[in-house]
Amino acid sequence: MIENTSPCFYPSYNHPSTFSFRSQAFAKNRLRSAKNSLDKKNLATSQESSATFWYEKALLLYEKGIKNQQISFLRLANKSFKQAVLLDPTFVEAFFFWGSLLVDLAEKTGEAHYINSAYEKYLRAKDLAHDVSAAFLAALYADLGSVETLLAEKSGEAIDIRSAIHSFRLSLRYQNNPSAPFWNAFGKAYYQMGLFIQDNRYYLQAIGHLEKAVQLQPHFYPAWLTMAFAYKELYINTASEEYAKKASACYQKSCAYDDLNEEVWLEWAHILHESGKASLDPKKIRLAIEKCVKAHSLTPNDPRIIAQWVESLSLLGTLSSRHDLLLEAEHKILKATTRFPEVADLWYAYAICLGSQAEYYEDPAFYDFAIEKIQEGLSIDSSIAELWHILAVYHNKLGVHFSDQKLLQLADKFFVKTLDLKPSCPVILFDRAHNQYALAELLESASYAKTACEQLEELFQTQKKALLHHPEWLFYYGSCLYLLGDISANEGFLMRSIEVLWQVLLIEPEYPEIHQKIANCFSGLADFSYSSSLYEKAFYYFQMAASQDPENQDVWLEWGLSLIHSAHQSYTAEKTEKLYTEAEKKIRKAGELGCEHAYYHLACLHSLRNEFSQAMHLLEMAKDRDCLPPTVEIMSDDWLEGLRKTSGFSQFLSKLIQKEQMQDLH
Repeated sequence: MIENTSPCFYPSYNHPSTFSFRSQAFAKNRLRSAKNSLDKKNLATSQESSATFWYEKALLLYEKGIKNQQISFLRLANKSFKQAVLLDPTFVEAFFFWGSLLVDLAEKTGEAHYINSAYEKYLRAKDLAHDVSAAFLAALYADLGSVETLLAEKSGEAIDIRSAIHSFRLSLRYQNNPSAPFWNAFGKAYYQMGLFIQDNRYYLQAIGHLEKAVQLQPHFYPAWLTMAFAYKELYINTASEEYAKKASACYQKSCAYDDLNEEVWLEWAHILHESGKASLDPKKIRLAIEKCVKAHSLTPNDPRIIAQWVESLSLLGTLSSRHDLLLEAEHKILKATTRFPEVADLWYAYAICLGSQAEYYEDPAFYDFAIEKIQEGLSIDSSIAELWHILAVYHNKLGVHFSDQKLLQLADKFFVKTLDLKPSCPVILFDRAHNQYALAELLESASYAKTACEQLEELFQTQKKALLHHPEWLFYYGSCLYLLGDISANEGFLMRSIEVLWQVLLIEPEYPEIHQKIANCFSGLADFSYSSSLYEKAFYYFQMAASQDPENQDVWLEWGLSLIHSAHQSYTAEKTEKLYTEAEKKIRKAGELGCEHAYYHLACLHSLRNEFSQAMHLLEMAKDRDCLPPTVEIMSDDWLEGLRKTSGFSQFLSKLIQKEQMQDLH
């Protein structure tokens, strides 16, 4: 449940518990041997003083309890094992099978204390295992590793899972042909280690072991499922679509062998949703919704399924501009939050639903409503990174919309909090850098621009493979370099910006605003050197940008301003006037598309032409529309130098200052 402006990450869903490994062949042989032995014996009172008698009776009861699925037999077996080791405290096999029995009791009763007891029995068996077979040691260490994995899941301590991995390695020494369940349990331990320390190498190691399991047993459902989880975590930590595809394929295999597990359908829906969100692919989102429908049919009252369903409906509604899907999502989430108000995932989904409506209606007020829902979720569980992330994202959107420095700085605080909870997620790292860029642009701050560049460079170092799938990362890096070069008047940053933006063109030639940004870079470089060839390159890219998006008022305005700058070279009067005429056309086009700043820039152009009456008229129009720059800028603008000498401008300035003073009083 991660919202982002690029792709994302990561529900708080519970993973199925570890499938404990049993040396089934070894256990069955022992149980069969015990049964044959007991069939030949007379269960007289005289036999009850023998540890072997109680051990074999325990095995028989154990076998019966497993076969008939009756806990009562397992509890009786537990008592018999206890009696056996009381009579013989060095009975290694009794301790081993007692540990195995206790794990089964834990799984069937849900009573966690049995796991701790099982761990004690396995450790005792380990201490006593001196003159035993390799098969026994292989089974003992494998079972010990499984129990240590279960303990690690409960404790959250990496040291416990390290012990499990060590035990599995010891077990491997005593095996010639490890079974599929063994490789699955071993792989699961590596997967858990990856979760604890967020190291992708452990996920890859887990996948290597799990692949061995499915090679031995292609229909072994648990291994496919664990492999899907591992690929999903790799996707979260790298944003690589390759891992998303592999995770989806593993979920598909899991469902092919067991289509009645709603958890698998839900996880599959999540990875499809996140991948679809990253690539803005409606097809993947529709597939995610299909999986939610299947999961819901299996477990209609699971609020997590409803939460994912609402998220996917909301995103598809936004991508396809379908109001009916947004309404359906809102209807579902209203019912769900009324029924399950204590589930934080639902409040997250509610926020996503409202955020989608903000985009659909182009109304930022919905972000305020969404923030209220996020706060509801955080009041339930403040440790959910996804809630802090979407809180940061929506503050960023409001800050950009209202050009509000405080909102953007607040967004940064929320991004920092998110990274404390989920430090290795590339989506969050990118979103924070994007927020720093917004601050740099708003405040014209080289410091913020530099910080944004550094954060993106750090992201690239760890996610090199993902760059091909995320041209937006490179685009904003190029944009940061351009901004840094423009603010600090450094040609080197502008040159680097062009190189980065050309990489974006290679990856995605029709990336939005890419030609405009390259044009700005060449125009900025030309302004330093007054190079006609650089201006020509800028005009070429402006033309490309206008062809790509003819309704973009900023393209036409910036093109016009670049033409004015180029006219200040040592041209003939005829050439200069030709450039001015072309610039006027471009700026007027921007005005026709709704750019109110065009009035001021046209006033500057007429001032350069010494057409002062037209310039004053345009300045008055800009003042009436409240789109003049600050008075200080007007007084220092070189293009208005001639106009400032006129009496008309003096009167205009006097009225302007008077108006500003009145506004200050109010």
